[in-house]
Amino acid sequence: MSHNRAFWKAFHSLTHPLSLLAIMLLLFNDHWLRYAHPSWLTGKLGDFTWLLFAPFITGLVFAWIVPRRLNNHTKIVGMLSIGFIGVWFATAKTIPFVHHLTTETLYAIVGWEGQLRLDITDLLTLPALIISWYIWKNASDSSVSLKPLGYIALGLGLLGTMASDGPSSRDYGIREICNDGGALYTKSNDIWSMGWHYGSTNGGLFWKSHTDAFECPQLSDTNELIVSDNLQIRWTPDESIEASYDDGTTWIIEHDLPELEQEIRVHLAKYGSSDYSYLVDVLPSPTTAHYDEDTGNVIFAMSHNGVLVRQSDGAYTWVTVGDYGLDNLTNIDKLSNAIFFELWLTWATIFLVVTTSTLYIRRKTARIHALWMFLSWAGYGGILFLLIAERSQDLYLTEWSSTAFASLIMFVLFGIPLSIGTVWDILNNFRSVALNIALASIGTGLLFVFPFLLWTQGRIPPYATAYGFSLLLTVFGLYASWMYLKRVLPTVEPEKFKNEDIEKNKPSMNDIIEEIYED
Repeated sequence: MSHNRAFWKAFHSLTHPLSLLAIMLLLFNDHWLRYAHPSWLTGKLGDFTWLLFAPFITGLVFAWIVPRRLNNHTKIVGMLSIGFIGVWFATAKTIPFVHHLTTETLYAIVGWEGQLRLDITDLLTLPALIISWYIWKNASDSSVSLKPLGYIALGLGLLGTMASDGPSSRDYGIREICNDGGALYTKSNDIWSMGWHYGSTNGGLFWKSHTDAFECPQLSDTNELIVSDNLQIRWTPDESIEASYDDGTTWIIEHDLPELEQEIRVHLAKYGSSDYSYLVDVLPSPTTAHYDEDTGNVIFAMSHNGVLVRQSDGAYTWVTVGDYGLDNLTNIDKLSNAIFFELWLTWATIFLVVTTSTLYIRRKTARIHALWMFLSWAGYGGILFLLIAERSQDLYLTEWSSTAFASLIMFVLFGIPLSIGTVWDILNNFRSVALNIALASIGTGLLFVFPFLLWTQGRIPPYATAYGFSLLLTVFGLYASWMYLKRVLPTVEPEKFKNEDIEKNKPSMNDIIEEIYED
């Protein structure tokens, strides 16, 4: 341990006065101040102070992972630790999957998932990492005994990491409708507010913001509504709305809610927005219904899809209420947010095919390359199976979160650097087959994402079906790419450089990878 300068640098950084101050501020802020005096400032203060010292805790681990034989070992450990914390914080605050993975991993470790909140505005605290880098650069790397103070700082820092972001609001969309003096109102979905946020005076066909508090009478929890002596309405959430014109003797389906069969709409509500200030719950709809005597309309509360109005002539119309309405499936921005993870895995598929192709070219000498390639595919497979399968069931992976976390770490640490290195290798040494490799890689990536694109348009309603076809097409694509590239790659020799002396002495990317990672 005395020879690991990066470890001691992390230790000294953690016991730096600014780090100790940040730890104490975090404990004070997250365990008292934000509860006693909640505000925008207390939320950002907790994130800023955590970012300042968290890289040093990570550095204690990376100091032993990064091979010590590398030049600038302490600098590499510092940059890797700060970069890891920055990337993880940014993605956990903006990407629902990483957010769920983080909270569920925390739950698996300590039995409590906390209240980490999705909030893109928290990225404003990332400049704290500049202070972290300043502390790291100026910290000593000597093995002076700071163990007692260091252990206390480490313990308090870990305790501060467990702190809560404070209570979060849940957004249920439009779930209740009531009448007051001829005006219709929908209830606010912020659990901390008792107001009624939207009002309508024309039978639910148009709504405007309404901020005055209003005490709505207790609504019935039945799924039936008596409209008149000749008409009764009943509904099965997410399935159909029926009508009876003979006092309930016979029923006919008036609307079978085809839009709600498209699971993409649930994911659009949860992941289609860049605003993650609320925990989104999409309720089976209709949740309730109200008959407006003035217009003869029946208004159904449809959670995040707004309201569905049955007009007096029997016609059904979807109506947007504020931010809640039936999503347009041609909105590229919302769709790209909803399938962000699938798009990310598409790029991962492309780069892994590229990397594997380079491994095949250099198969006689790429021993370390092969090991890292195996770990990259293993991490990719773990993410693909655990996280996308989780989305298809709309469940959290409490019991599998550790495996998912390990898979993501494996891919980030091994797959991404290896992919960058092999692209460099191909462009510098194997340009003659770069187009062949690109076509095979991009083709496999398109086969992977194609079923998900159909799913976003409702052509494949269940996510599980799209997921299954994606796996099938990806396997076929990988096999076809293998058979195609197998005939091309073995005959390839590195292209000659103009200067033969440079060619003789210029290392390949594979040689660089072996030198860096062979400890």
